[in-house]
Amino acid sequence: MASQNKQQQTMDDLTSQFLKHYVENQRRIYGLIRSLVPRCQDADDVMQETTAVMWQKFREFQPGTNFSAWGNRIAHLLVLKHYQKNKNLPSFKPEILDEITKDAHILNKQMTHRLDALLSCLKKLSSDDRELVKWRYEQNTSVKEISQKQNIASHTIYRSLGRIHNCLLDCIKRHMAVETSL
Repeated sequence: MASQNKQQQTMDDLTSQFLKHYVENQRRIYGLIRSLVPRCQDADDVMQETTAVMWQKFREFQPGTNFSAWGNRIAHLLVLKHYQKNKNLPSFKPEILDEITKDAHILNKQMTHRLDALLSCLKKLSSDDRELVKWRYEQNTSVKEISQKQNIASHTIYRSLGRIHNCLLDCIKRHMAVETSL
């Protein structure tokens, strides 16, 4: 009984770890698949298969390594398999798919750096500015609704958002310049 409880706890921990990594990286992996597989339905099928294989092989994943890169490698192999299975699709040499995968990986890294920079820059905003960004972009509240809630003219909200955008853009550029100089 104790052994069964321990196995269940281990399985729950494994599931929790997988889901944490998966949720954080799902978009990146799907982005790679989507860049290699033009039809959405086919890309969804490959993503589903990729997820299943990742879960089956998750015990082989080395904690502390790049989950996204690991998932992308699995996805890449399944994309190749997809093209081999579907003879009615245009055929690509594996070398071409390798090049596209490398390019997608580089873009993925760049987007990750930019997102990290944005998150860092958002923390530097005043609490009022962060709240305005949260309302507008996280909660998708219209400027008119924000204006009514805050009892502030719409043009003032637009001006504030413009100032915040410029501030964030400058901060991100500085952040990226520091990273590239390292």
